[in-house]
Amino acid sequence: MTQLEDSEAIIRAYKKKKNELETLRESYYSIETKFFTVNQEHALLDEENSDLKSNLKKLERKLKESQLREAKYRHSSNVSQQLDLKNREVEVYQREV
Repeated sequence: MTQLEDSEAIIRAYKKKKNELETLRESYYSIETKFFTVNQEHALLDEENSDLKSNLKKLERKLKESQLREAKYRHSSNVSQQLDLKNREVEVYQREV
């Protein structure tokens, strides 16, 4: 092999490695871009998740309050019905006497 052939082989090897390096750089930048995109999406989803948890807590609190109000209403309604029955019993008793 002559010195010219050696030089040409070295140049070809250099160009091949240069192309490989450029391909690796492009892959790196592509992966880096995807990473930042996924990272940003993750941050947005975390924020949305936090908002949803907060809304869920508020809705659970409202549901509990509503259930308590309904239970009070039922209780007061039952008491009213019992009082009405007692009053009717008293009226019937007084008519009989």
